Amino acid sequence: QSGPQAQPVSILPPFPADSALNERTKQIKNLLAGFRDTACFFARPVMIRSDAVGIDGFASSSYAFNQLDQAVTRTAGIALDITGHVVWSRQCAAVDFLRTIYGNDADAPVLFVKSTMISNGQPLSGEITGLGDRSVVFLQVGEDGLVTDLSGALRKSDHARDFDVSISHPVAGGPFPLLLIALASTRPLTLSDKPQPADQFFPWLLRQWGDDHHLSAAAKLVLVKG
Repeated sequence: QSGPQAQPVSILPPFPADSALNERTKQIKNLLAGFRDTACFFARPVMIRSDAVGIDGFASSSYAFNQLDQAVTRTAGIALDITGHVVWSRQCAAVDFLRTIYGNDADAPVLFVKSTMISNGQPLSGEITGLGDRSVVFLQVGEDGLVTDLSGALRKSDHARDFDVSISHPVAGGPFPLLLIALASTRPLTLSDKPQPADQFFPWLLRQWGDDHHLSAAAKLVLVKG
């Protein structure tokens, strides 16, 4: 006699074939849609099972994550595993940008970093995959809100872009949140080589390229000890 069967798992996307999981997926996406007008908040499902949901998100405080947890528990009655990343206020424009362009997860690149906690001057390594034939830019958003283009550090390999960059922070203390964004587009983006304030850069990016470049992004938060 065979042992107990494992619960089917959906790693979004695509929608799971099982009808119950399909309905669960729609339910969670509808709940997240209710938070679309929440400033400085972005969350996306990364795992859905019949008995649990995994969500990854960014916000300026843990309050929004607590609200989402309560909403899922109240509505769906299942356990919610939230990986909530807290950013600083000057990084909020980047979080709002991620929420604005969020759509089909199938189009989003995958950003991997080898460490999410580094010391000042320590190299940060990782890779960007899931690009297909699209272009990509690699952005750093510091806690001061300055956006720096790190695309020059990308090395092309088979089906990926590798990177190994030294992260320097001018202030002792911390840890300080560093938001990294891999931004894929169907056409190359032309960006300034000078750091730009996030609250100016991301609205400009949407006005300049948002309509016809089919933007999609992946983000990671790394903590830097000064």
